[in-house]
Amino acid sequence: MRNKSGYTLIEVIIVTGLFASLLLLSNFNLARPVRTATISTVLDVFISDVALTRTRAFSGDTQTGTGAAVHGVYIEPNRYTLFRGSSYDAGNSTNFTVNLPSNLTFSQIDVPSSEVIFAPLSAEVVGYDQNMRTLTLTDSVVGLTRTLRFNQYGVVEAVTQ
Repeated sequence: MRNKSGYTLIEVIIVTGLFASLLLLSNFNLARPVRTATISTVLDVFISDVALTRTRAFSGDTQTGTGAAVHGVYIEPNRYTLFRGSSYDAGNSTNFTVNLPSNLTFSQIDVPSSEVIFAPLSAEVVGYDQNMRTLTLTDSVVGLTRTLRFNQYGVVEAVTQ
């Protein structure tokens, strides 16, 4: 008499199906927190970069040693650029550009000329307009949005959903 041990084909199919179902469900449930973390991380980095630019203007940082300099942030739908000078110049070699992840965009840029420019030594926003001071960051994959609102000193007052 032969002793047969092992699993039947039906048992293997059922167990494989259960594992596939669990994997599929966990993939859906785990993807959303990662996307939320991505938009939050990009916002934190952006706010930090704006604060750094503001600090450079406040301290009179010139990087050349010739008088206090104006600093600013130029915002485009898929990236933003930190620059030195009274207006954004794409050809300036001192610009520092940060590209957003492919799923994130600034879907609404409601600041004058897409720039937030800080005056030297006071760090106030040059040409501040109470009605033009918001940015909206959107995640196109999951539909999350976050809106930032600046005050006259370039500080982010609120981040809303």
